[in-house]
Amino acid sequence: MIQTLMPSQLDRLAPLWAELNALHRDLDEACGWPRKATTWEQRREELSNKAKGNSLIQAAEVEGQFVGYCFASIDDTNKGEIDSLFVLPSWRGRGFGKDLIENALQWFADVDCTDVEISVHPGNTQAFSFYWKFGFVTGPLMKRVVNGSLS
Repeated sequence: MIQTLMPSQLDRLAPLWAELNALHRDLDEACGWPRKATTWEQRREELSNKAKGNSLIQAAEVEGQFVGYCFASIDDTNKGEIDSLFVLPSWRGRGFGKDLIENALQWFADVDCTDVEISVHPGNTQAFSFYWKFGFVTGPLMKRVVNGSLS
């Protein structure tokens, strides 16, 4: 089940974010990149600041446990961002990521936001192929193709 969270509930996502942070740490090590150490408190502050504007926070829940989440936001210039999307590896392939991103993309469409991007770690090749299915193209940032062209 996908549910919408309030910004005050961000701490419920901390365990999932820790898993995503560990994945990024492992990818940085595999690429030989220095790792920017970030704490949950720092990340929560970033997301809280974005949540003060126009944001959508969703979580996928199974039997009382969060197995995935998506944080999407729109800035003052009407530029959308899927800031964070993660599903626990043991729950992938069951449609949670698809549901989370489709909900976010529908939310963007509902508020007439067509300029949507997401940053993806260059080593996260599984994520690239996932986002391609939803119209994103690879570049420094993945941008969503709307009406057949990049804006």
